Amino acid sequence: MSQPLIDLESVESARGPQPALGQPRGVKTREKLLSAAWDLFATRGFEGTSIGDVARRAEVGVGTVYHHFRDKRAILLELLEYENSALITNTKTGGGGLSLALASDDFSAASQAVLRMAADVRRRRPSLLLIARDVGRRDPEVAAVCARIDASRVESMRDDIALGQRLGKLRADVDLDQASKMVQTIIDVGLTKIAEAPETAVDEQIEILADLLNSYLLAP
Repeated sequence: MSQPLIDLESVESARGPQPALGQPRGVKTREKLLSAAWDLFATRGFEGTSIGDVARRAEVGVGTVYHHFRDKRAILLELLEYENSALITNTKTGGGGLSLALASDDFSAASQAVLRMAADVRRRRPSLLLIARDVGRRDPEVAAVCARIDASRVESMRDDIALGQRLGKLRADVDLDQASKMVQTIIDVGLTKIAEAPETAVDEQIEILADLLNSYLLAP
């Protein structure tokens, strides 16, 4: 699923890793720990979460957490790899985000609907990538993973804009590389602003963001 319009947070990925049925016990425990940590990082922040917190949320002993992960930084890195792998896989399979809007007869209305879905996710909990970027200011390895994810997101956006141009729905005169970076930045900033806005202002902010994108992307 190509998902530039919704950052790294499609409705499914926003739930974090979920233990799958039929997996070996150790694998299921590890995914349970990842899911618990994702919830805690989103609600308490990385610095506000301890290994003990993860253990309690996952209903396991602290020793079990350390059996699977060296520290909470290792958990964050694995969560980021999970997000990046999901983004790459979804990009290859297509659909979602801008692609969903392009499949609609009314791109303008569809893009607003996609942004609304993204805003709902962001308002429920902060982006894992935003949390990781904050950690990355002090941790070069985390920063490098975040940069790799950002590059994947921009590449996904580039593919979607190129598709829109081939379909004749998006402007053919925009430079793909420049447009993909610009649109992704506009969306990131816009969703952050919407997440911080009072409930009464959300609809207006979504409309403003959608209009800005449409005025830049839509073919005459």
